Formats: sequence, C-alpha cells, structure tokens
Amino acid sequence: MREGAAERGGLPSPATGGAHGGGPWARRLRRAPRWFLRWLLLPALALYVLYVALVNTLLFSGGLAWLLHELAPVLRLECGRSFSLWPFRVELRDLHLSVMDGSLHLEIEVPRGQVQIRGDRLLSSTFQTSHLEGRGLVVRLRPKYDDLDEERRAALPDLPDKYDPLIEKETSPDDLWSHALHGLDIELDEIWISEFRHVGFAHVRGGFAISPLRSLAIDPSDVRLSGELRFGQERTIAEPWDVRARVHVPKTHFDRPPPWEDIELEARVDAKVKDAGFLRWFFGSPSGPRLQRGALDAEFEVTLERDALGARVRTAWDEAWIHSESLDTWLAQVVLSGTWSGAASGFPAGTLEDGVADVAVASFQHADFTVDGWAFRLDFPKLRFDAAPTVAQGPFYASADDARPVVRMLGISEFPPPLEHFLTLPDLGVRGRLFVTGALQRLDIDRAHSDTIDVRGRWVRVEDASYAAILLTASPLSVGVFTGPDDNGVHLLAGDGWLEKELKKLPPTP
Repeated sequence: MREGAAERGGLPSPATGGAHGGGPWARRLRRAPRWFLRWLLLPALALYVLYVALVNTLLFSGGLAWLLHELAPVLRLECGRSFSLWPFRVELRDLHLSVMDGSLHLEIEVPRGQVQIRGDRLLSSTFQTSHLEGRGLVVRLRPKYDDLDEERRAALPDLPDKYDPLIEKETSPDDLWSHALHGLDIELDEIWISEFRHVGFAHVRGGFAISPLRSLAIDPSDVRLSGELRFGQERTIAEPWDVRARVHVPKTHFDRPPPWEDIELEARVDAKVKDAGFLRWFFGSPSGPRLQRGALDAEFEVTLERDALGARVRTAWDEAWIHSESLDTWLAQVVLSGTWSGAASGFPAGTLEDGVADVAVASFQHADFTVDGWAFRLDFPKLRFDAAPTVAQGPFYASADDARPVVRMLGISEFPPPLEHFLTLPDLGVRGRLFVTGALQRLDIDRAHSDTIDVRGRWVRVEDASYAAILLTASPLSVGVFTGPDDNGVHLLAGDGWLEKELKKLPPTP
C-alpha cells in the first residue's frame, strides 16, 4: 500500500523534497521574483514613465527647442508631432530644423523618420546618432548672397529670415557642438543647395562627423539621385539626370592637408542637359558668351583611390547656340570627350588623354564674315596641365573647312592678310603644339596644309600684344609674314633660313 501511494505521488520524494520542502535556499529562490519586481522593475518602470513624461512634454511644449537654442543660438527647432517611447529614441513627425548664422541659412524638413541618439555623448557637447532613418526629407541651403546679382539671388531658396544672423565675433571651437550622424538611411524629395535644386528621388546611406572649425569625416556612404536638376524654382538644367556615388573620407583636420591617400571616391553622372546658360556665372562674366538651347547628353565618371584621381567625360550636344556681342554660332552636332588623370593632391596638374572636340554642320556669324556648313575637329592626344604656375601644353591635330571661327573664338581678332586668306581654304589641316599660361599663349604650327598651300611658324601673345612669324609655301612661290606691335612685313620668296631668323625675334617663351 505504501509503495503504491509513493508511486502515485502521494508521498514526498526524497529527490525533490516535496511541494514545500527543499530547505531555506529553495524557499528563497521561489521568493526571488517578488523581490526582483519590488526592488528593480518598479524603480525602472518609474524611471521609464518619468522619461516618457518629461521628454514628450519637452517635445510637445517646445521646451526642447528652447533648450537647443540656448545651447546653440544658430539653431531653431520645431518638433511637430514627434514623440519618444524608448530612451533616446525619437519618432520624428513633421520636424523642422533651421540653422542660420552670418554665412548661411539651412533648413531641413522631416515629415516622417526615426532617430536613435547616443545619450552619453551629449555630456561631451556632441550630438551623435547610431541610427537615423527618414522618408520624404527636404533640404534647402542658402549661402550669403550679398555679392550675387539679381538673377542669381532669384534662384536661391526662398527662406525667410526668421531671426537676426548670429553676431559676427571670434568663436572658439570649444564653444561649438560637434555632430556625428552615423547610421544614415534617408530618402529625400528635394535638395536645394544655393542656386541648384534637385527634384525627384534621392537616397543617402552612410554617415558623417563634423567638429566645427576643426575636422570632418565621412563614413563609407552611398548617394543616389534620379530626377530633375533645376536652376532656381522652375528653370530646368537637366532632365533626366542620374547620379551614383560612393565616398569615404577619414577624419580630416581643416588646418592640415587632406589625407588624399586614404580618401576613396567613385561617382557616375548621366544627364540630358537642356539649358547650360547658367555656366556663364561660373566660367566667365555674365556679359560673356552664352551657351544656350539644344540638348546635351553627358556622361561623367570619376574615381579617387590612393591619391590617384581619374575622370572620363563624353558629351554629345545637338543644336547648341553660342551667342556673344561679336558672334552667333549655331552648332548642329558637337562631341566632346577625353580622359583625365593625375594626383588629387596636385590638382589641377594632370594629363588629358585622347581629348576630342568634334563639330559638324554648323553656321557661324561674325561681324566681319559668315560661314555655313562649317565642320571642325580638334584632337589632343596628350595635353599636360601643370600647377604653380598653371600651364597647359601639348601636341594637337586640327582640321577645319574654315579656320576663322576657331581663331575668333580663341580671341585672336586679326591676322596678316596672307595668313587670313589661308585660314579660309577648304580641307585645312594643322599639326602643332600649344602652350598656354596666365599671361602667355603660344601656338607652334609644325605644318598646316590644304590642297594648294603649306604653312609653318609660330604665333605668340604676351599680355595684349600679338607676334607672329609665318612661312606660307605654294610651290614654286613662298611668302614670309612677320607681325608685331611695332613691326610688320611681308617677304617674297622667303625660305627656311628666313623663318629661323624671324622666330628668334619673337618674345622668349618656355
């Protein structure tokens, strides 16, 4: 009977100690959850409730915006309907951030997103995120515009001046907050930086860290843009345009040279440019030549690795129009291409290889003449650029039905009459070398020829003065032409000896 009761569980088992046995340690373990809840969970719950109440009160009431503005007067924050349910993790809803000082005005709109803030870094005056996600963001940046003309001002983001710019004074880096935004994964609907406005899809994944007046670092980051590029509110520059880029910049101090050997960059741009008139503000005076009309298909690739910078460009322009005070040119078809390589640390020094400018079926109208059905091709097999001082030099090959348009676009207003006539001959081919620096341009003509005449010589321009020594040969006749500010002459039956002598009279050049 006892054995049966034990088998049925009626008696305590020595191994288990029974339902209420097991000694004092077993009883303490059974009471541990109550102690844990009482001394750990309840205070933690109280702290959580206090955090949620305090942080959300700051968000909803504007207290957080006031606190940030007190810490950094250039900041203005509108939190919208943002809230936080977990420590240092904020759900962003209709957030609006404005940064304005004496040099720029930046505004960021975040309709919906999420950010995880490193709370421990706030104690060291650093706003750092481990994760920042957002959709539908809008970024607008307007630089200081005091020196911009009316048309460029009109193309800037229309940002209201909500408060006075920061008083300009010497600022210590120790007084400024650092920002480290890591774990970025954001999609933007609009990016408007200065006059240039991107509308369409934009995706940024990566991060960066900046210490004002001290250093900048960019995490391995991917950027993708696809849509439309505008100049200002409505003026379309390119549509469609597509940008893909990957970049990594280690910590770079502003007071030291960039660590070029550690910077990595890969980028590709494909665009159909519809309006390039804005270029006159960046590559010449507003009153200079204007490149307008026509569609440009452009491809551009750039890579940077271990200080080796390489770029490849190819553009095909259909029905472009160049207009200036002295000429109007309609270019039916234009192709520009080439490959550039060099060291990023020595830019703009480098080499342009296989450079080509090819123009077909164009019309050229000048104050002195008109050319129809014009064709021109210029090849630079290896054009070298040096820095300090900036110099471009190398061989070239050119062919044209009429060379006068090229001469006028180079800024050469006149040539001696015999050479002026030579420029108008059909099927003109030129082989020579080019040397261009700030105050000096030199054109060596190793051989220029057409069906009936050959030309050799040199043209030099120093400051505003032009010099030339040219030998024209049309067998059995030859003519030598020398021209300068105070000396001009035409010599019949001139030969190689005459040319060698006259070349020595030209200003010395490198």
